[in-house]
Amino acid sequence: MKVKVETRVLTKVVTKTDTVVKTVAPNIPAGAYLPSTQPPLTLASFVAPGANIGCSLAGGVARCDIQNRVWTPPAQPESCKLDWAQGLEVGGSGPGSFVCAGNTVLDGRTLVADGRDDTFGPFRCEIRQFGVACYDTADKHGFSISRTGYTTF
Repeated sequence: MKVKVETRVLTKVVTKTDTVVKTVAPNIPAGAYLPSTQPPLTLASFVAPGANIGCSLAGGVARCDIQNRVWTPPAQPESCKLDWAQGLEVGGSGPGSFVCAGNTVLDGRTLVADGRDDTFGPFRCEIRQFGVACYDTADKHGFSISRTGYTTF
């Protein structure tokens, strides 16, 4: 007598979901980069790696101008009779805004290495190979600027 044995194959599918949580220090505004692990510099002006972005932190304003970019700024307002949108700036209150000026801050003499931060007066700038983010440390408003884009916050 032959006995037929039936075999079953069970397949168990297990899916795993990972949750990614981004934790940012409470004193860093959204839009800024993570702080450097090195002590901040105290420069009134600097040039970022690649020499495409120059910044000045003086006169109650943090301002960064950019030489080469692939993005288009908004249309020049009628109120601006000088050069428009060569950079972004932030003052003592309110979010960053486009520059309307007859000068540039691209001529900074100190080239800063990638990954450094600069704190001067009430402003902090985080200098990275891909761009610069600056903000007012009191009200957390500022901007980031790079060859590929910008944000204001």
